[in-house]
Amino acid sequence: MTSLFSLQILFILCAYAHAKDFYSHVVKDSSGEDFPLETYRGKVTLVVNVASLCGYTDSTYRALKKLHDILSYGDFFSVLAFPCNQFGEQEPHDMPDILEYVKNEFDVEFPVFNKIKVIGEDADPAFKTLIVAVRHTLNSGFACYVNYLDNFMVPFLDLIGWGLKSAIPILT
Repeated sequence: MTSLFSLQILFILCAYAHAKDFYSHVVKDSSGEDFPLETYRGKVTLVVNVASLCGYTDSTYRALKKLHDILSYGDFFSVLAFPCNQFGEQEPHDMPDILEYVKNEFDVEFPVFNKIKVIGEDADPAFKTLIVAVRHTLNSGFACYVNYLDNFMVPFLDLIGWGLKSAIPILT
């Protein structure tokens, strides 16, 4: 299992208390339709911003697919991918092209949502909430690792409750 991924990821699932959390938001699915993130409450979710032209695209999508394939059994885990063009303009494509690429090249079955901004004033409200929550968690003394690999922001969430729940190392 340790040679399963070309990435080295150590993550700790963490939760936080906010009046409005990540799962309270509605985002746009890949067709541009409203999609309530509440659908994923109670599941362990890996939220990732992705890009098609990044140097890590191949290894990251393959690792995410493998992770999703292994852990999604029983519908308790899901990868949520959000294409983003904010980091080196590495996702210039429109949604139909992005979907065709990830399905044909990597056979992804996890949801790929509509392209968004993840940082800055125009960031999607769900990501703004997520970033605030991670900062709150870090400032409150809990350990929550956010792994920044080029343009891939990978916050790991525990969707179930309060405080630190578990630590799962995945190392190459």
